[in-house]
Amino acid sequence: MFREFPQACAWTDAMCENGRCSGLIEYQVSREGAAVEVLWVYAPLSTNAAEAEAVAQRMLERVCDIDAEGRVHFDDGVILQEDCPWPV
Repeated sequence: MFREFPQACAWTDAMCENGRCSGLIEYQVSREGAAVEVLWVYAPLSTNAAEAEAVAQRMLERVCDIDAEGRVHFDDGVILQEDCPWPV
């Protein structure tokens, strides 16, 4: 899944290691030299990359915006900051 926001774009993927898979939401702010950031999406007991990516897609559907500073805004009011591993 790929989504565009006014100041960023985001896409989903999955990564598997030792038979366990995690969903990924990768995103990049629209400015020259901006790094690609990754949110690891917990997919309990997932052993299939497609299943893990589907979990990440469901989470990305709940993202309302990614602002110019890289903060991810969810539809329930939670905001994740780029340099903070938990919601603020």
